[in-house]
Amino acid sequence: MYVAESKRLTHQGTKKILTTAVDMANQAGIAISCAIVDAGGHMILLERMDGGRLHTVHSCTTKAVCAASNRRPTTMASSETRPQTAISARGGRKS
Repeated sequence: MYVAESKRLTHQGTKKILTTAVDMANQAGIAISCAIVDAGGHMILLERMDGGRLHTVHSCTTKAVCAASNRRPTTMASSETRPQTAISARGGRKS
């Protein structure tokens, strides 16, 4: 067989992921940027919360593309070993 079946994220699925991420950020009292890409690293959805730092748009986009390329989810566990990365990815406290 020359064609493989694959699962792909729907637009409704990306909205659910984004809503969950924003809700978690609100509970933590931080402002984030969230980028969701497809398996090829192409942008599906991007949002920066009010109060999110400008550089977090680039950071989260790069992180999402790297996760798609490596076929691994992004987690805080990987950035806990590098505290400065975790701070940059989070985007700072909400005021």
